[in-house]
Amino acid sequence: GLHVGLAPLVANRFNECKSVLKWEEYSAMEVPCIASDAAPYSDEITSGVDGILVDDDGWLEALERVYLHREEAKAMAEAARKTIKRKFSADVVADQWLDTLLRLKETPVLRLTDDTVVTPILGGLARFQS
Repeated sequence: GLHVGLAPLVANRFNECKSVLKWEEYSAMEVPCIASDAAPYSDEITSGVDGILVDDDGWLEALERVYLHREEAKAMAEAARKTIKRKFSADVVADQWLDTLLRLKETPVLRLTDDTVVTPILGGLARFQS
């Protein structure tokens, strides 16, 4: 029953380091998204194609656009779903994750014994034995 997703952010260094997860979630549900015209959203969303990017004064106009032009909003939501499926789906990124994990396995941080090392993986530690 969600008609539109909102992703407001203040343009600052902290927010530039955030992800586009809100947009990805809305897109996965084929819900049109209005987001701040700031990183990270401005790095991923093509305004008018797979979402709407707005500055601080554009929120009301963007909301009106989504509600008054439902077919256009639906088309943007469908395009966004296709975009995230093409760029972020598991079958696309699995090889990247596998490559990263294998490279981490080959980069020991702490050698416990001759055949056991501790390696950082996804914020934690994993123990590998040769």
